Amino acid sequence: MSERKGAAGGANSGKGRALVTGASGGIGRELARAFASRGYDLILAARNEEALAALAQELGAAHAVRAKTMAVDISVPGAAEAIFEALERAGVAVEILVNNAGIIFEGDFASIALENHLRLLQINVVALTSLTHLFLPAMIARGGGRILNVASIAAFMPIPRLATYPAAKAYVLSLTESLSQELSGTGVTATALCPGLTDTAMVRGSHMAKVVPAPMIMSPKEVAELGCTACLKGETICVPGLANRALTSGVQLLPRALVRSIGGMATIAAAARPAPVAAHKPIELVEAKAEPQTSQVEKGSALTRNIEALSVTTEALLRRLDGTRAPAAIVAETQGSRPKTKVRSATSRRPGAKGALRKASGAGRARSTGFAQAPGKAGMPAHAERQLS
Repeated sequence: MSERKGAAGGANSGKGRALVTGASGGIGRELARAFASRGYDLILAARNEEALAALAQELGAAHAVRAKTMAVDISVPGAAEAIFEALERAGVAVEILVNNAGIIFEGDFASIALENHLRLLQINVVALTSLTHLFLPAMIARGGGRILNVASIAAFMPIPRLATYPAAKAYVLSLTESLSQELSGTGVTATALCPGLTDTAMVRGSHMAKVVPAPMIMSPKEVAELGCTACLKGETICVPGLANRALTSGVQLLPRALVRSIGGMATIAAAARPAPVAAHKPIELVEAKAEPQTSQVEKGSALTRNIEALSVTTEALLRRLDGTRAPAAIVAETQGSRPKTKVRSATSRRPGAKGALRKASGAGRARSTGFAQAPGKAGMPAHAERQLS
């Protein structure tokens, strides 16, 4: 266990200490910031030692509080006991316990490995229960303390393809409500923070969360501020967000069959969501180069050559039309800078020849206007397995 002292010289803040699990990111990191901004010293626990050290230094500099860090994997059996024993040996009392650490696995229940289900339960249920049981007696003996358990709006309804997660969160909510009633009059309170979808790495990695409109996803800072305030006030349940409160209040009045259907709506919407289209390659903007200036004499010479080539082509086409090999007299007259060409031939005066020529040239133009478009390529969605603590 390491410690970072605040700018005030390291004296204890007087408000006590808050132990926050899963403090290296997401809601846990913001909860640590929220309690530090209110003058509480921190004990930060998570697996990422570097992230904890950076956060401890930040909190000490910003709020003049003391922050201890504990690099620990909550998923390992006995981790909760190890945390408690280390703090007890150091003579550190915990006034606020924040059980935030959690993970989620997405997929059909049978397709998720059993060890992952058990790991989820170890972190979300067993470690939370153990820490609460270990630190609660001292709080009761002192006549004061706060417990903040991070649950979820998933605690209020079953959700297919996340089956173990909402079941675990339902346990957290039920346990917290029971403790809140038991602890009445002791000076100790228990609060369940039940956020909806929050902009964390856990949610960003979820395929099911992608069907939810962005305005319904809250920031972790906003969730943490509301949770911290509710905890310090001793409220039993905190559901951040108007839409989340309406949902959790409404489902309690509905038949269970309908509640199950509501929980499955996210699964249906995620399955119906079309595969993402492959990103378009970057378009390079190329500046066009200026064409070299051409003199009027050069333009006239080029035009004359084009007219002569056209005359030869016309003569050959007329011979094909009527089988006549009469030579054509081509006279080019130039007036000023604009060349003028007359085409005279034996066939040019014959009735129907010009009409046939117009039809032939018209057909050629019609054929030259066709376009073919290559079909586009659809991108394939990438599948990623994720787990977060």
